[in-house]
Amino acid sequence: MEQIIVICPAKINLFLNILGKQNGKHIFKSINQSVDLYDYLTIKPNETGFINITINNEKKYINQENIIFKAAILMKQLYHIVYGFDIDIVKNIPDNANLGSDSTDAAGVILGIKKMFNLDIDNDTLTFIGTMISPEVPFCLFGGTCLIDGSGSIVTEVNMDLCPFLIIKPNIDLNQKEMFEAYDKTCVNYFDFGYYAIGQNDLEIVAPKEIKDIKDYMANFNAYFTNMTSSGPTVIGAFNNKEELLNAYKNLKNYFQNYQAYMVNPCKGIQILEKTRLN
Repeated sequence: MEQIIVICPAKINLFLNILGKQNGKHIFKSINQSVDLYDYLTIKPNETGFINITINNEKKYINQENIIFKAAILMKQLYHIVYGFDIDIVKNIPDNANLGSDSTDAAGVILGIKKMFNLDIDNDTLTFIGTMISPEVPFCLFGGTCLIDGSGSIVTEVNMDLCPFLIIKPNIDLNQKEMFEAYDKTCVNYFDFGYYAIGQNDLEIVAPKEIKDIKDYMANFNAYFTNMTSSGPTVIGAFNNKEELLNAYKNLKNYFQNYQAYMVNPCKGIQILEKTRLN
């Protein structure tokens, strides 16, 4: 039996354009970008058939609605895997930040199990599996720089020249469902930009004041675009070079002392670090 080590990157949105609703779900257009803030997964098969998840060395009771758990169960069911899995997660991506923490880990579980059992799964099937778990998982399965259409199920790789980013997560929580509902009440007509509106996020019109404060402060330190990522509360700023990024990071870290701050670079998607045999 073998274990798999998987490196799972965070994701940010470079823009978010809400196009309307279809069958009760919002449809949107976005560009998602993987960045080098990573969770690390070690996946080991076990003979009990059960899924056990440990996060930062603490065994967690994971609700069956948790998408990491759902990813493991779904792969067992779809590919008739009799083994269970011990999944150890070193989590560096903050929760409740809309940086894809659980989504990238769920995608890592899918790709890790695929690798472990040498499963022949094409990209269309991977996408379908991802949509069964969460709208963000299909992107996380492929990663890099991708245009997202629909409700998250249409993922198309795009080429863009990208610079380093500063990520700031304020110490507030925003509920995704409530943010979209607030936007629906505010929005008179949905509008399709028709192009890559980098730095634009439709949901910012219903975001709290803290979001604008962070964006303005980043702009003062030469961020060439800023936006809230997904439904917040995290804000990103893009910088022309690492010197400007470092200067902004030091000043923002001092000014917003209770906020989490990260300097990141664009990266590719999930990586399988190693496949080792257990004794």
